[in-house]
Amino acid sequence: MGVSASKGVDCSGFFQTVLSMNVLILMRDASLQALHGDMVDISNGFSQLRKGDLLFFGSKENSKPHVTHVAIYKGDNEYINSSGRVMINSLDTAETNFSKYRLNSLLAVRRIIGAGNDPGIVPVNKHLWY
Repeated sequence: MGVSASKGVDCSGFFQTVLSMNVLILMRDASLQALHGDMVDISNGFSQLRKGDLLFFGSKENSKPHVTHVAIYKGDNEYINSSGRVMINSLDTAETNFSKYRLNSLLAVRRIIGAGNDPGIVPVNKHLWY
């Protein structure tokens, strides 16, 4: 995922850039992106995560998740995200790039690679705009 992003790129915009470079179109906003793909169970830790999975962060309002941030899992407990600048953080509490804030706000993980026929995940060559 050798993507360079300019200063000021938000999480969903960064992700849209990465996806379009890898021939997929997904909804623009993180809260909409969180509705698509296959759910990945993280109730017992992160061993089920695969490179390319999407991590969704936010808060729970009246026990309903409110997604405000998305990141891309890169393997080895690390994820790439953008919040003003692109950075790599870790889910591992022992690492220097660990973000307690992000871990505490992790709501869900979705797998879009191989998700099958999902109307919210469209190959570029089948999208109406292209």
